[in-house]
Amino acid sequence: MLTEAAIVTTGSVCCIFLFKLYESNDSTRISVQLVHRATHWYNVAVHDSCPLMTLQHYGMAMSMLDAARSLVSDYELQRKTGINIARYARKVEQKARKTRQSVLASSIQEVSRTLEPKVPNP
Repeated sequence: MLTEAAIVTTGSVCCIFLFKLYESNDSTRISVQLVHRATHWYNVAVHDSCPLMTLQHYGMAMSMLDAARSLVSDYELQRKTGINIARYARKVEQKARKTRQSVLASSIQEVSRTLEPKVPNP
């Protein structure tokens, strides 16, 4: 009876360990794919000509990076991708912030122009 309990317990521990190992590898694989997708969206944003689309693409890149970082540590991502994830995330955020400020400034100028009173020519 005790031997059977030990076998069941050992088997259960092994199953849990193997499941965690599989889950860990799966999370790492998914995270690496997310980082690659983030890089794709960052490159799309850099080459966009429309500021609103640029902002949207930077947002996609940031979302992908955040998702990857929530699954696996920055250290593990850097080890697997060769990218300094913390520095890359800051770079994407800074570019997005700069684009957001530019879009906001353009929008304010456009609204101001629209609201200016029209003076008829005599």
